[in-house]
Amino acid sequence: MKDITIEKFLKNLKNALDTSQVEVIDLWGADTCAIGIKKEDKLVYISTYNYCQNKIISYDFDFEIINENKLEVIKERRGVTEKELLNEIKFFLDLRKC
Repeated sequence: MKDITIEKFLKNLKNALDTSQVEVIDLWGADTCAIGIKKEDKLVYISTYNYCQNKIISYDFDFEIINENKLEVIKERRGVTEKELLNEIKFFLDLRKC
């Protein structure tokens, strides 16, 4: 079971963007505040761990490219708003708005 901050984010992601081409993956089962969004060879790691006790939730994310079963981090951001994160995901994964 994921933290409510992750559950809410996934709901908002599905309401904001066309997620029909992405896969939600959980490579961090022990971390209830982390989730992954994957499209083809691109992976977005999202974490609310540092902010889940805050009234206003922020997000940390890494954009990664999957190369021969290795992950190469190509961008990292810390402490972003949900709006910023959704916008970044939209461009990185080339998703359309709903």
